Amino acid sequence: MLSIAKSQLSEVIEESSDIPTDVTFHVDDEEEKVHVFQAHKYYLALVSKVLKTRFFGPLKETSDILVVKGTTSQAFETMINYVYHKRCYWEKKTIEELFEVANVAEMYDISGLMKEVEQAVGNIPVTLINVVDLAHKAEQFSFLSNVSKCLFSSCVSFLHKTLLSHVLDFSGLIHSPDQIDTLKNLHERILQMPLPCCPRCDVFMWNRNHLHFCPYAADDDDEDFEDLIRPRGDFLGVDSDGDAYYNDGGEITVREMF
Repeated sequence: MLSIAKSQLSEVIEESSDIPTDVTFHVDDEEEKVHVFQAHKYYLALVSKVLKTRFFGPLKETSDILVVKGTTSQAFETMINYVYHKRCYWEKKTIEELFEVANVAEMYDISGLMKEVEQAVGNIPVTLINVVDLAHKAEQFSFLSNVSKCLFSSCVSFLHKTLLSHVLDFSGLIHSPDQIDTLKNLHERILQMPLPCCPRCDVFMWNRNHLHFCPYAADDDDEDFEDLIRPRGDFLGVDSDGDAYYNDGGEITVREMF
């Protein structure tokens, strides 16, 4: 089977390439500027069923110049770079730009590009300063359901984890009045999440990484919650490997903590 190196694919849309392009896209962005991108019909048709229909379907385009609206030049360029295995610089994109890329991925039904966006959104650092801003953006782009849910869930998870060890004044997280409903939605989602409790004795566990002594451990042979049970005896300390040591009447017990 013929295989093509990714580096070769990234080179075919360069001006110096010996393989000519056969389709040109004119992207009208919001600044009323036209940005031009060139590509290859057959290759794009292999990646996108939408473009395959436009190029080779019963109602195929008769012109080799296609005008693209409803997206931005940044997003379209990212799509072209992804398709041709060129670097997309995900880490440098703003949350708005990521949603723009998600929009163009949905327009042309490129599932791989959408997954890249979801991964980039999942890697965005969430802090107390930006958590409501990010959640508000997620709601604004709710029509892009998967990416929006991914971002909003990251915000909920961050707040839920923070509340296990801190007391928060939620009103201090808002930066503008239009974020009030977003904050209410975050609060409602957090209330719906189960508290981290011991499955046997219902003791609240503020940190799941901490071991817990359960009085019912000796009477239950269920191994599903073994990692949550603190060994009996006096805690001696943790060694450099992350193992916790306990002294139970002269018998030393070791438990991996990490």
